[in-house]
Amino acid sequence: MNAAWIATAVGGMSLQLVVIHRMRGGFGRRFGVVFFYLLVLFFTSVADFAAAVDPNAWGGWYRPYFGVNNTARHLAGLAAVISLYFHATARHPTRRVLRFRVLLVVAIVVGASLYAHYPGRMSWSYMAIVGRDMSFLTALLNLVLWFALIQTRKRERVLFLVSGGLGLNMAGEAIAQSLFDLNPALRPLGSAIAVGTHILCLLIWLRALKVYSLEQRAAARAEAH
Repeated sequence: MNAAWIATAVGGMSLQLVVIHRMRGGFGRRFGVVFFYLLVLFFTSVADFAAAVDPNAWGGWYRPYFGVNNTARHLAGLAAVISLYFHATARHPTRRVLRFRVLLVVAIVVGASLYAHYPGRMSWSYMAIVGRDMSFLTALLNLVLWFALIQTRKRERVLFLVSGGLGLNMAGEAIAQSLFDLNPALRPLGSAIAVGTHILCLLIWLRALKVYSLEQRAAARAEAH
């Protein structure tokens, strides 16, 4: 491990802890699945960092565990976007139909990816390819979420910021995974994109937390008067 990588990893996990701490309470209850996604990111990142201490881990014994961790991250991210879509359509008159369609499309795409890429046995590379497809699916679903937010009469700044940060993070993950598959020499570039977009996501979420706090204070003052 070089000093720059260690500094970036420690800085990213520290920022995750800051966001987790600030999400506790009302924000975490309102966006519970997003909060869960961030917890999954933190604990799997700690595991990845701990394994990096062993120079033989990533090329050997830790690869299957990394595949499990990566799958958990993708599933939690997908669940987070779906939960945000449910938030965005809470007041829509045909919300049940819209939600059913989204869940049906997600089930079909994930099922098709699992079936199309299955090599006959579970493997690290298979999980990585399915994870890449899930990242693209999550990024596309986030676009659907944005269209739903644009169509609502009431503009929810917090929901826009949370979904925007998550969409940026997922797009970066999908691009990074595609670069990994394209050429091993592009792995440093892919890693930089994944880490950079994740840090931007966390910074956007910090902004969302600030906006949420201001909105809560304004609502409390309005009730007091």
